[in-house]
Amino acid sequence: MNFNSFCSEGVTLSGTADFSGTININTEQLSQFTLTFSNLTATLGSDSLTLDGDITYNFGPPAAVTMDMRQRDNASGKVYWVSDYVMTVSEGLDYIEFAVSGRFYDPDYGYVELSTPTPFRIYSGQDWPSQGVMICTGNNNTKAHLMVMPSAPPPSPTPSTFAVSADTNGDGIYDWYVDNLNWQ
Repeated sequence: MNFNSFCSEGVTLSGTADFSGTININTEQLSQFTLTFSNLTATLGSDSLTLDGDITYNFGPPAAVTMDMRQRDNASGKVYWVSDYVMTVSEGLDYIEFAVSGRFYDPDYGYVELSTPTPFRIYSGQDWPSQGVMICTGNNNTKAHLMVMPSAPPPSPTPSTFAVSADTNGDGIYDWYVDNLNWQ
């Protein structure tokens, strides 16, 4: 695929990418595809990034996206990296659930490992999750823990809130905590 100032929703792409996939011959539907790119330039306003990596989408169920991508900020030269990132999305009768795992690297702050031991669940008609846990593990086993404070499924009159706790020194004990935070 060749992108020559291709613009969609304010993002302009220039460069090349390889596209491959699999079609289910019984349903004639795309079941999986992979997009691989090197030196693909993405511009949004005055921000310009050079992208290298690959993204694979498996239609499932459950649907799954895997990604390994480096993003160079062309103004600063800093490189950000998403490594072994996986997001799965499952549909229930009146909700969707999603889970993530992988590593994010920031050149100024280091890396964090992301995991969702309890998938996030969002009910139809709701803006925010009613359940879920995400853990971010950093250098020296420091951790941040986000937990959705459960609410009743719709039509619940009260939206869910969330709590954040942190193990700031990596000793396995969460030593900072705040709860009843509202989604923005």
